[in-house]
Amino acid sequence: MKDPRGIIYKFTPAELQIADMVALLRHETCNNKKPEQLRLDYIGFLGEMYIAKLLNVYPDLTTHRRSVVNGSDFGDLVVKNKRIDVKTTERTDGTIMVKEKSKNTNIDYYLHLIADPPYITYIGGISSKVLCQPKNIKVFGFGPVYTVFNDKLPTDITKW
Repeated sequence: MKDPRGIIYKFTPAELQIADMVALLRHETCNNKKPEQLRLDYIGFLGEMYIAKLLNVYPDLTTHRRSVVNGSDFGDLVVKNKRIDVKTTERTDGTIMVKEKSKNTNIDYYLHLIADPPYITYIGGISSKVLCQPKNIKVFGFGPVYTVFNDKLPTDITKW
């Protein structure tokens, strides 16, 4: 199904259960055990799982902690030797945001999705080289971030 923002997918009950299980395991290995972080882990994995399905690759089911700070974050998926960071939000006005101080030089592409379980919408994606340029820095009240608004994101997931 398609809407003006992008491609919509409806998860099956089994897919939602898998996402719930992976999110819980990831949450338990994380230092931040706040209840809202569990929801973010769940929403995040839904995005990863859908993009993996869309690109016909297996999702990363590992639950270890990844960190930009210590260099262990290599994105969520690797496709055609490109590292992809899947950014998923529940905010319908959400957009790709990468904190300037913690940008990840290991990432080749960022993909943006909006989740409203059981539905998820693929909005678009952008290369890290294009996103992480000074002209894309904006300040929204929590420090400078690289961002490109949704209407400027290319939507063709196969043109890398």
